[in-house]
Amino acid sequence: MLNYSPTSIHCKNVPSGHALSTLSIFPSSLSLVSSSSSSLSITSSPLSHQHQLHVSRHSQSRTNPKPKGVKVMCSQTEPIKVMISGAPASGKGTQCEMIVQKFGLVHISTGDLLRAELSAGTEIGNKAKEYMNSGRLVPDEIVTAMVTARLSQQDAKEKGWLLDGYPRSFAQAQSLEKLKIRPDIYIVLDVCQ
Repeated sequence: MLNYSPTSIHCKNVPSGHALSTLSIFPSSLSLVSSSSSSLSITSSPLSHQHQLHVSRHSQSRTNPKPKGVKVMCSQTEPIKVMISGAPASGKGTQCEMIVQKFGLVHISTGDLLRAELSAGTEIGNKAKEYMNSGRLVPDEIVTAMVTARLSQQDAKEKGWLLDGYPRSFAQAQSLEKLKIRPDIYIVLDVCQ
């Protein structure tokens, strides 16, 4: 059974052109409910490994000028692990840059991993190349092996990681779950029509 249970928050995606987006957060045991026109920020305190997720609503009361909001604090003894996915034009690249800058996480993109394996001529890269040359998709097992190998490297263990664009399917999520690779936060960016 997967531990990813969604919570939706509507937010303004300011960095990528003010598009109204739906942001879903999938932490292991967090439940937040928010109205539309909210903003999301994640902050951390490196000394105590304490992470803070702050969701604030833009609407304000006339009698109380402070914005309404919800803060969720969680202490962690290890670096934060984040997975993010999003449709084209959802602002995923911008969000990845901001998250990596803010937390110093290792940015792991499956596309970049695949290109690196191909150019290095590794065993995994050669297997992937066979599929690509015949016009077929690279199987989940190969991509999962690449991701697993990268996540096990020392920098990802020490700094934490941001896994970009993976998993893309339920089968891929199950593969990661079997390997006990679980994010602290899973972010899905979806551009509204």
